[in-house]
Amino acid sequence: SAAAVRPTPEDTARALNRANEVMKEIKDGADFDALVQKYSDDTATRDLGGDLGWMPLDALPPEIVNAVKEMKTGDVRGPILAGLGYHIIKLLDIKKGGKPSFEEVSADIQNILYQRKLDERLKKLIERLKKKYYVKKYI
Repeated sequence: SAAAVRPTPEDTARALNRANEVMKEIKDGADFDALVQKYSDDTATRDLGGDLGWMPLDALPPEIVNAVKEMKTGDVRGPILAGLGYHIIKLLDIKKGGKPSFEEVSADIQNILYQRKLDERLKKLIERLKKKYYVKKYI
């Protein structure tokens, strides 16, 4: 098995310096989304300005949770060492957890029911086609 790659102290210092430079740019008025596109290593969210969507606090690393709990909407914090690197976070919005309202989940429920109906119709179609055509299974 391959050995884990461990950052050197120089790597860590370079990453912290970069994160501090980015925070300075933010404080000087640079656009957060543009900086995310320029510096982020997260290919899944980079083009979305780093937007993770709604995230429950318990899905985040404790270091980020601690920072978020002290933030207000629009605040930017960092650099925060969590997981595999330094993070700069912007709190876009916060909402109370708990059970969602029917309005919040009704579109999801409709999609689930629609998928079930499609699955049922597809199964019926496959059964009809099996009776009509000879089907040979290859292993």
